[in-house]
Amino acid sequence: MCTLYATDYVTEDRWGSLKDISAEQKRSLEEVVDDLRGFKDAYEQLSSQIGQWEKRVGVLGPLSTEPAMLNTQVQQVQVSVGKR
Repeated sequence: MCTLYATDYVTEDRWGSLKDISAEQKRSLEEVVDDLRGFKDAYEQLSSQIGQWEKRVGVLGPLSTEPAMLNTQVQQVQVSVGKR
């Protein structure tokens, strides 16, 4: 025959509480991990796009002050972006 003592109930209550707290922390950490994955994906995409724009700007060089040359540079940007 098994005899239960008051301390057994306290231990069960504490264990149950600890399990609940641990489960909530696990859910919270999983959400943080998901958010970090999203940030990492966004960073990689933006980093790639910024790299492409840096190459485009590097090819163009500094902006011209002459209207004809400026029009040529605008056309080059439009072609590189795919607009016309």
